[in-house]
Amino acid sequence: MNYKIVSLYESNHHIFNTESYGYVDVRTLESGTIEEIEAAKISLESFTFSYYEKNIIRLITILESDNLSEVIIQAKILFEETVDLISRFPIAEVTILENAGYFVNMDTGLIKPFIKKEKSENQLGRMYHIRNGFYSRINAQQFIAAGRDDELVKAYFRSINWYNKSKNQNRLYLKFLYKWISLETISKINIEETIVPKLCLSIGFPLKNDIKLSSPNIINKLNNIENYKTWRKFVYKHLEECRNLRNNIVHSGFKETDFNRDDMIIKMYLVNTAFTHIIEYIEQLILTGITTLNDAWKNLHSQIEKREYLIKDVEGNIIFNLKNKKDLEQYFVF
Repeated sequence: MNYKIVSLYESNHHIFNTESYGYVDVRTLESGTIEEIEAAKISLESFTFSYYEKNIIRLITILESDNLSEVIIQAKILFEETVDLISRFPIAEVTILENAGYFVNMDTGLIKPFIKKEKSENQLGRMYHIRNGFYSRINAQQFIAAGRDDELVKAYFRSINWYNKSKNQNRLYLKFLYKWISLETISKINIEETIVPKLCLSIGFPLKNDIKLSSPNIINKLNNIENYKTWRKFVYKHLEECRNLRNNIVHSGFKETDFNRDDMIIKMYLVNTAFTHIIEYIEQLILTGITTLNDAWKNLHSQIEKREYLIKDVEGNIIFNLKNKKDLEQYFVF
């Protein structure tokens, strides 16, 4: 059986044509057939959401299986990855409307809404036509989604998923831990590896081995920044402490009471900055056709050196922000 699984989301990400993210299409609710729109309304109402009050988008995938339950689980994973990708757009917000949605049996045309369990399910009539809509030119996130089977893309998805999950944590130690896991996911080639040198490299503070692999011209420009070597030691020290903190949380059960808030503000800023930089570099490398994590990190030096405002970023953003600690509170709450 071929099933079309549709999940409904509220979003400030307005779309006008179909956007394809690999196995998943993102479409407006209004672009569905009359029968599909009716199924969506019934599903939304069962979850006490109003069809008229929200900007609702549909995430759609078509999967083949004789087991509908398995198809729904597979679809949820694909949808979660796609929402993580959409969230990479500036100020984009996508919120799942519980389990609202519907499925279509593509072989029989049967449409059924997903109904909240305490209510009886309604069976709708047959579907005779699926409107595909018009596809717009793909963006970087859509290109990445097309390579879901590549090792690098899988690591990318896992990383942004952990980072996005950190935003929903109220506990400081969990917020930090989830973000650190997101960095490990996109940085570790082998289990014994320490990721601190890679984090330092990504934000413009290469250590001994990475200095040898970097352009002498770039290294000279970095060294000409006032007190650069002092700040490099500062960054390395705090990221090493982050690594130890991660181990203490996982192995010794450390919680908020074991942390110094002012100190954690600096650490969270560095973790957020490292994530933002690494993910941007990885996105650029995926677009060049690189498919493995190992090859991505082999090419990261050259990718960093292509950064037009690398020196200004290190001096005018990172070091400036570390000097003005009082302004880092915004990064602490992310």
